[in-house]
Amino acid sequence: MDSSNSIQTLAAARDVLRSGIENSRSIGIELERASSRLGEMARRLSIRPPRISPSWRCYSALAVEDRVSCGIQPAAAALKALKTVRGLEVRVASASGSGDLTAYLSLVKSLEQALKFLENNSRLAIQWLQGVAEFLEENGLASDRLVSNVKRSLIILRWLERAGERSHLNGGAMDAAFVKMEDEFERLLEAKFAPLGPESSDGYENIHNEAAIMLLQALVERLSSNRRLEKCLNTYAAVRSRKAISSLQPLDLNYLNEPLEEEEEDDDNNQTSVEARIRRWSEDLKFAVKGVLRHEHKLCVRVFEGQPTAVATGCFVEVANRSGISQFIRFGRKVTEGRKSPGKLLSLLEVFSALDDLRPEFTVLFGGVAGATCEKIQAQTRELVKRVVEGSWDIFWELSYQVELRRSSPPPSDGSIPRLVSFVTDYCNLLLEETYRPTLIKTMEIYLSWKRESYHPELLANQIYSILKEVELNLDVWAKGYGPDNRPLSWLFMMNNHGHFGSLRGSKLGDMMGESWVAAHEQYRDYYGALYANDTRYHARSIALIMD
Repeated sequence: MDSSNSIQTLAAARDVLRSGIENSRSIGIELERASSRLGEMARRLSIRPPRISPSWRCYSALAVEDRVSCGIQPAAAALKALKTVRGLEVRVASASGSGDLTAYLSLVKSLEQALKFLENNSRLAIQWLQGVAEFLEENGLASDRLVSNVKRSLIILRWLERAGERSHLNGGAMDAAFVKMEDEFERLLEAKFAPLGPESSDGYENIHNEAAIMLLQALVERLSSNRRLEKCLNTYAAVRSRKAISSLQPLDLNYLNEPLEEEEEDDDNNQTSVEARIRRWSEDLKFAVKGVLRHEHKLCVRVFEGQPTAVATGCFVEVANRSGISQFIRFGRKVTEGRKSPGKLLSLLEVFSALDDLRPEFTVLFGGVAGATCEKIQAQTRELVKRVVEGSWDIFWELSYQVELRRSSPPPSDGSIPRLVSFVTDYCNLLLEETYRPTLIKTMEIYLSWKRESYHPELLANQIYSILKEVELNLDVWAKGYGPDNRPLSWLFMMNNHGHFGSLRGSKLGDMMGESWVAAHEQYRDYYGALYANDTRYHARSIALIMD
């Protein structure tokens, strides 16, 4: 039904209802006259009560008069409410939601109240006139025409009683008003809260648009009270996820979906590339969580402040999922996959460090009261942390075994320091630096807690010692590999390697192993150096004698 037809129908209903009210008044007058006559008849015939007692039921006509009077007042009020509704519908239809939104919301609320008033008064009038109609039919106290008018009035009142329901249907006045409000809700979200840039790491400046937030809250309140919250939530998630994606777009996150080449992990260039991508991932994840998602969370909580907590948290999680938080978690998972290596341990520690730094933010955004609506993100994050911690433990604990596996390889032909020796000492020094040591200890603590065991400070030192012990055993085997005919090269080899260990004094590794360990290697260096020097002098004299 279009607007003009609706107005014509309402006008016709008003006229018929007014006629019905006048007819009801006529019924009341006739009943008053009838009650007077019936009262006189009852007085005259009171001497014969046993025979005419059924006639006393006519006295109930007095009650009908009261019923008619009670029904006229709410019916008249319904007519006034109908006139108010018609006027408000015209004003709401012609008003713009994008103008003075506060005034528009007040106007819509007035229309809601007028429709409710019309509904209540129509219902009250129906209750009274329904009783009148039934009594008239049962007792024959009025003409068929008057009874018919009362019934017609009831039909019209029932139609008016459902005016609010029809107004909320598609094409109704209230439905059209809600569509305008939903459009304005979307416009405000688009226009008043711009995407963040990487330089806006905290995202606070956008949350201070208090005027816009209050308008959004008012829109949510009106839409929610009229069962339109679901559409509101869908609109919010769509708009704010687009804004979040726009904020992340300058980061060029395509690298998150590129593979990490497992077969090139031992290559220095590839390892450098992987480390660079992890560092980039760490910085981008920090901006995504501390900047974009924290801002979106604050905004979502503010906008849906008057709703149950689950409404805001559920809506925010939808924004987070659509904005691509899962791709960051998937990249971290890729780092945990593939062959285990010393370089992978460093990568895992960097991933853990990034996640651990953001743990308070993850707790606020996806934990606590939000937990029930964040199961997917929580499960992905827990799985990533589990893989990182277990992978770090396994690699660190297998390092000594990996050193042992290299024992069968031949020693350097020139008696120099093997690459494995310098790599292991540099690697252990790196693990003991502040960049990695606290993170390594924390992963060990977590792993042991899962096993219901406790971490002890000497655990890390003991494992480092085991790694170096395997290196020393390798040196003994490699020194023998030169054979009895090449003892000077063997002594040179031992002198160089013990000298390398002695040079660790003052380093993180040297401090952990202790002064006695460093001094012992210096003594071995001097010992093998002396052997090599004596042998060299002996050969020099022998050559001189031969030359003479």
